[in-house]
Amino acid sequence: MENVKDDSVFFENEIDINSSVERLSGILLNLENITKWDHDIDTVKKDSDGFVIIRKTAAVNPVEHIQVRKENNRIIYISTMGKLEYKVIFTLTDNEGKVNLREDLILTNSSSIKLPLSILKPITKSAFKQVLEVLKAVSESENVESQF
Repeated sequence: MENVKDDSVFFENEIDINSSVERLSGILLNLENITKWDHDIDTVKKDSDGFVIIRKTAAVNPVEHIQVRKENNRIIYISTMGKLEYKVIFTLTDNEGKVNLREDLILTNSSSIKLPLSILKPITKSAFKQVLEVLKAVSESENVESQF
């Protein structure tokens, strides 16, 4: 089966959000907010070096561990302990009062996946794009905590 071993981007999504870089960064850094914008996630548990997330629907990774890092204008989620291990790099760019949010997904270990990556890619990209649309709506509303 295919296994990705380098840091090449598996797919990318992009969206413009009517928010500030600071607000959107705060939302992304506080992973306890993820249940507000990723409705497949049921539970988020903080541990000593990140978060364990548990999904309420069938998924490639029903449970995974995520570490959150900030590097300049990027928020990075590093997912381990699932069948599919990956990094999501969110790059936030101020664009005249809006934020251009680019999401790059990099597979770090796909050896446990039985489905060919060529089939998995469009399904996963579409699912992640839908989650970005919800993140946009949440970040443009006033009802979410951010971490500054």
